[in-house]
Amino acid sequence: MWLDTNIKKNLGLLNILQVWSSFCIINRTVKRNPRILIADDNKELCNCLTDLLELEEYDVTAVYDGNQAIEAVRKDEFAIVLMDVKMPGLNGVEATRILKEIAPRLPVVLISAFADEELHRDGLQTTDFEIIQKPIDIHRLLQRLKQIP
Repeated sequence: MWLDTNIKKNLGLLNILQVWSSFCIINRTVKRNPRILIADDNKELCNCLTDLLELEEYDVTAVYDGNQAIEAVRKDEFAIVLMDVKMPGLNGVEATRILKEIAPRLPVVLISAFADEELHRDGLQTTDFEIIQKPIDIHRLLQRLKQIP
């Protein structure tokens, strides 16, 4: 009898936890902020940006080169990509060119320590991107991310 009563109590508690867990998952899905892909070979910067953006309740994926960024976009949907310009292997300009073929409407924000915006525009042969200079102005970045539909 005692065992039977405790099992029923535990099953009841388990059911309550399952319902609460489902509610939290549904609630989080409804309120989820846009998914952001960060591509930068500087892992410390990726970790810092990821932590900051997750505190702002964004869903963040970080990768460390252009090829990984392309694969991530092929696998998942992102609202925006933050892409470093200078990376080993496939750099940010080349990766952005390919990303625009895969997902033409995907906004890309290039992150660069170099101020020559015209050079990057020539490399991409498009004006459909933005540049944020390093060191990153976090306030400007967060303002830009709030503009995502």
